[in-house]
Amino acid sequence: MKKFLKPAGIFIIVMLIPLFTPVITDAEESSTTLFLRATQYEQQGDYEQAIALYKRILTKENSATVTLKMYELELKRENNAVAETVITKAYSDYPDNSQVSFYYGLFLTNQAEAYEKGSADYKRYYAEATKAFQNALRVEPTERFYVAVAVASQAAGNYTLTENTYKQLIEKLDMPEYYRAIGLLKLEQGKRAEAIKDLEKAITLSDDLQAYLILAELYLKDDKVTKAMEYLGKVAELRPDLASPNQYLGEYYQGTGDYEKAIHYYRQAAEGSTEPGNKAAFLRTIGALALDKEIYQTAYEAFSEALTI
Repeated sequence: MKKFLKPAGIFIIVMLIPLFTPVITDAEESSTTLFLRATQYEQQGDYEQAIALYKRILTKENSATVTLKMYELELKRENNAVAETVITKAYSDYPDNSQVSFYYGLFLTNQAEAYEKGSADYKRYYAEATKAFQNALRVEPTERFYVAVAVASQAAGNYTLTENTYKQLIEKLDMPEYYRAIGLLKLEQGKRAEAIKDLEKAITLSDDLQAYLILAELYLKDDKVTKAMEYLGKVAELRPDLASPNQYLGEYYQGTGDYEKAIHYYRQAAEGSTEPGNKAAFLRTIGALALDKEIYQTAYEAFSEALTI
């Protein structure tokens, strides 16, 4: 015959069960679990709790990703001094991590911007940032890091390094549009003739809209109007929605007496204009030119549209 436990015995067993249930303490939580909890706190805006958990992960293992998370959160909390300590130490601890080097470079550029542009401190910080970006580039040769090196070195006044970096971009990554960047660099140094050559090279190898615009401006300043209009015409072809180039072209051809082309470009200027007053003015100009050429239907349509604006 089976014997049944008395109620008192059942009570004792139930009370003892929790004593034998494994309990996971905070110290035994895995880094993955801590990271997930930290990101949850971060999403909730509780940066203090998130940072505390990230710190606990770093007591278990080294992690550049976690360190950068802490850096970003300290910046969000506006604890700039702490953020500086974190990113500076990370740059020392993880010399072969491109992202750490990049973030450290960005930190230094922010420091530089606190000083007057071109001052000794401004250039000093940008020179240090250049080194950090070069380290990122050494680890991972991507366009992002090439550009970072070029921009920082230019701000630091190291024009030779800037030009060489852009040339590496062109040669290694097949990006001819960076001839424009070299042209602008030459303009900054007052090397106008060399700048024009590099800008011309940019438009020869690719339809570089900005290079066309810069060249048009340079030729206008040199009173080479025909050449300038040629490049503005290319801009209008690539981007007919841009009002300003079309306006210049309209005025130019109006001045030469080619009203048909003038009306064409004024029409594109009107369509690309975001200001109602300017759009109406372009339409009235079209109407006046069309009247002068006895193109009455075009004149009527232009004046009528202008009245509706």
